[in-house]
Amino acid sequence: MATLGVDTIVEQNHRIGIGLILAAALLWGTLGIAFRGLQELGTTSVAIGFWRAIVAAPVVGLILVVRQPAHLKVAMRDVPLLLGYGLVSVAMFFVVYAAAVQSASVAVAAVLLYTAPAWVIVLAALLFRETITLQKGIAVVLTFIGVALVAGLSDIGNLNVSFWGLITGLGAGFTYATFSLFGKAALKNYAPITTIFYGLLFGALFLLPFVWHEWDAFLAPLTSIQGWGWILYMGILPTAGRFWLYMAGLGYLGDAGRASVLATLEPVVAALLGFLVLNEGLSAVQLAGGGLVLVGIVVSSMKSS
Repeated sequence: MATLGVDTIVEQNHRIGIGLILAAALLWGTLGIAFRGLQELGTTSVAIGFWRAIVAAPVVGLILVVRQPAHLKVAMRDVPLLLGYGLVSVAMFFVVYAAAVQSASVAVAAVLLYTAPAWVIVLAALLFRETITLQKGIAVVLTFIGVALVAGLSDIGNLNVSFWGLITGLGAGFTYATFSLFGKAALKNYAPITTIFYGLLFGALFLLPFVWHEWDAFLAPLTSIQGWGWILYMGILPTAGRFWLYMAGLGYLGDAGRASVLATLEPVVAALLGFLVLNEGLSAVQLAGGGLVLVGIVVSSMKSS
């Protein structure tokens, strides 16, 4: 029986990895539609964030129990790190991203979310003393020029995005960036699925007290089949499912930089769905700004020569 050569196996793994990461990007790109559907039912951003975390956490936990039960164990000394991960990278991120979709648009929120690689570069320099090389500097500049064009900052009197939409969108990018920063510390001792499980669990717990103050908004989606559908879809597929697909794809691909570039399909999908489903659009200037943000991501992910 013929066996596959090493080069053939590597190529197959790359193809599988690319397929899984693109599938993850497609799922993530549908989040804005789910947010908007829940918001139209009277659900607030806080309640959306809670539902997203509380549904995804047991799904990821079940995967852990079935496939890697030993990875549920964490040391007490690392609990503060995982609590911070849950507070900032899950609770705050989930809420501000949903708020950005509500305040701006699905497309604009997705573009602003992808300022995350630029935030990672800046925060890594401040917190970990990582050098900002010329390549990284160019990536940051391109990203924030792109943001300025998307927001319409070239004409302050006629902004394309509301101030709150801009703040929550950039806040989503900032908090999303902390996934990498907390992950850099947590992954020294734990598997990615362990950190995301406890992040989701702790994130839901952090949001619980705020949900009590928005009880009607929390219950709003439970009054219809459509609301149940949005909750389950959002928590299972674009959250838990997207994470599993991305991490599995990264395992096959073995190249985090290439994976992050492939994931830039996410804002493209979000913008397209916003246009097709919600009749949202971007002006030519905003499209150019979004293009610069994506170029910035690609530049930041390129290997230095």
